[in-house]
Amino acid sequence: CPSGTTCCKLASGGYGCCPFPEAVCCNDGQHCCPNGYTCDVSAGTCIRGGLGEVSVVQISPASVGDVDCGDGTSCPGDTTCCEMSSGVFGCCPYQDAVCCDDKKHCCPNGFACDMGSGKCIHHHTDEQTNLHTPGEKMLRIVPDSETSSETLVDDSDDSDDSDDSDDGGFCKDGKWCGAEKCCYNSTGHTTGCCKFHKGVCCVDGKNCCRSTEICTVEGDCIPSNSSQVTCNEEDTKCNNSCCPHPNAVCCGDNKSCCPENFTCDLANQRCIQESAGKFEKLTVMQHHVPKCADLKKCGNDGYCPNHMECLNMFRICYSTTEQGHQKMIDDCH
Repeated sequence: CPSGTTCCKLASGGYGCCPFPEAVCCNDGQHCCPNGYTCDVSAGTCIRGGLGEVSVVQISPASVGDVDCGDGTSCPGDTTCCEMSSGVFGCCPYQDAVCCDDKKHCCPNGFACDMGSGKCIHHHTDEQTNLHTPGEKMLRIVPDSETSSETLVDDSDDSDDSDDSDDGGFCKDGKWCGAEKCCYNSTGHTTGCCKFHKGVCCVDGKNCCRSTEICTVEGDCIPSNSSQVTCNEEDTKCNNSCCPHPNAVCCGDNKSCCPENFTCDLANQRCIQESAGKFEKLTVMQHHVPKCADLKKCGNDGYCPNHMECLNMFRICYSTTEQGHQKMIDDCH
């Protein structure tokens, strides 16, 4: 079977190819599921907790056709002949592949070899979204003499996977986003790489937004508005409260804050400046509670200012006339 697929035993006793890498072969000898899923043959679905269901896939018969490399050598079907540094041809596990200039590696059709990162890059960004096309892993060209079903696999262990993320920049389905965030659809397949640092992937991987933005159900990004709280000029605004320190650090409990250059130690209720060995008590902010008369009630026990609309799913308030949004208000007086 081609690289990137899985050999599964058929009901007839022979073997066929499942189009998923490291797939689960179903007991009926006819179908298969992606890695990490469980076959439910009676329902015709693949089940995985938290990711819902996908349809089982029919196992296709294994191909026995060869590709003629033109110099007397040949490669298995669904592979590509690539000239190696020795001058002879080897086999790339990708079909209609791009042979890299180092004559050692190859990439899928439509991708470019990036020898610096050891990855296959697709230089394309969807103009309608903030997603880049994900890259693929660069594979080693295998000499013709080693193209058995056991050796025609990805053994590119000499490539540099030293990216910032623990998984080497690879997504759950084997696509590659490097330092960018992988966005997935409901079936767990990568839809693209978010171009924003610490970006937020939208529902079903339709788009991604900045960390300061929120995605709508349609995949649009709503720029963030500041809250309606007005603080003194020397104070710092933290959500719906004012911290009595300039350029303060807002703590994660939304109740406390620390002076500039300090970090919040909520467990010990203190502010720490490790470089100077200083400690201070957390500053408890006074929560601003607006008047109910100035708000409209939303459908989930939240409130929004009268000039804004309720977006109940994300518990935010947004304006139809101005850019931006704010968190829903939980209480009023």
